[in-house]
Amino acid sequence: MRLGTSGLAAAQVPLDPPCEPLTGDSHAHLIPPLVAFAGSLGYSVSSDSIRGRARGFCDTKAKRIVVEASSPSNRRLRTLIHETAHALGIDYREYSRAQADVIVDSVIFWPGRRRLRLGAWAERG
Repeated sequence: MRLGTSGLAAAQVPLDPPCEPLTGDSHAHLIPPLVAFAGSLGYSVSSDSIRGRARGFCDTKAKRIVVEASSPSNRRLRTLIHETAHALGIDYREYSRAQADVIVDSVIFWPGRRRLRLGAWAERG
């Protein structure tokens, strides 16, 4: 069946996903196990002031992950998951920036959807 042949009127859907800033510290306890996991990959993790719109970055050559220090804990956790996924090899050399960011952003939803604890990742090494 081709799109538009069902007899239903096509609806326009916004392409930009809804976005609201992450706030709070309800998941702050998950940051230390994720820092330990990044450490097991050989990466250092630090919080610092980052200029521009980025909330963090992964420097694969220096093996370090930096997250925006002024962000609330829940946002820092989200950023740390994103950057750790880059540390696992999802980079801009093998994938386009758009592809890599979709993949690493998808990683953020796995723990919650499957009810995994981030601490278990660090414990398994």
